[in-house]
Amino acid sequence: INIVQLAKPLLSKKEITILLKTTLSDDLQIRAYQTKKKEAFKFLTEMIKALQFPTNHLQNCCYLYQRFYLFNSVSSFPNMHYEVAITSLFMSMKTNDYIKKLNMVLTEANKIRGLQVSTNEFNEQRSTILKLERKFLEFQSLDFRNFSSEDMVIKLLKFMTVPKHITFITWSILNDSYLTELFLQFPSHYIASIVHRLSVSIFNELHDAPVKETQLIDKLNKTEKLLKIDSRMIFDGINELLEYYLQNYESSFLMPCLSELKLECDPKHIINDVMLNIKIELSDTITKKDTAATTPGTDKVDYNEDLFFKVRDYDIGKNGSIRFLYNKKNYVDEV
Repeated sequence: INIVQLAKPLLSKKEITILLKTTLSDDLQIRAYQTKKKEAFKFLTEMIKALQFPTNHLQNCCYLYQRFYLFNSVSSFPNMHYEVAITSLFMSMKTNDYIKKLNMVLTEANKIRGLQVSTNEFNEQRSTILKLERKFLEFQSLDFRNFSSEDMVIKLLKFMTVPKHITFITWSILNDSYLTELFLQFPSHYIASIVHRLSVSIFNELHDAPVKETQLIDKLNKTEKLLKIDSRMIFDGINELLEYYLQNYESSFLMPCLSELKLECDPKHIINDVMLNIKIELSDTITKKDTAATTPGTDKVDYNEDLFFKVRDYDIGKNGSIRFLYNKKNYVDEV
């Protein structure tokens, strides 16, 4: 069997939903996946702190972790969320030029998990990670182009001369966004716009005598227009972040940020008033939009026939050949 596999680093929300339906067979698996994903993301955060890596490593780690379960059935890799998380971190280290030996990473991981393992068990852990690494390379189509949202946020904040307090909130929201599905869907300039818009909204909701940052929003509107950013997609992204905060605010990077800025940070108030108020306003804004956002090329796809939306069969590479492509047009021109 010979197949051509096209790299597709970003997916629409619809495509993510379809892929998860193929890898998560029932409601029980969905709930288990969500629980284990939280555990894995908490573990990755602790690992990055222990290894003294920049926080932006979470972007690649959480992106790769979630991509793994889009293309691999949970039932085929039961109770392996920690191993998948470690492999995601190991791959992220390589793509970001933070090279550390796998043995060092596994030793730190075992400390955090409170595991005491024998030499044979340690070697088995190492073998498992290396086998998973090959699967990561295959389902990613060897495509590890890294577009850091942190770099784009820095450029945006400098360009707009954003005040320090808004910058701090934006930075905290960006760190929280690593733990969502936003990076599966949006490029870096969209992420930058999403987190900045939400930071201004939160500040305006919390400030005792709100100085509405209308100039910042005006500047951002002009910048988005220049970059041809779809505003509806921005609102969808903000809504997804709000959903995350409604469930995870007390374990977020945003909570200590607001406390340090001496803004109202009672969790109940933030969740029940601030986040819900922004969500209601956002819903009203979206309903006024005449056009819905779509992702190019996803409207007329037969998902039942497209092998991209099937659980990965790693035996194909053993018995046949797979050609990995970055660009469909170049292949069509070649053929």
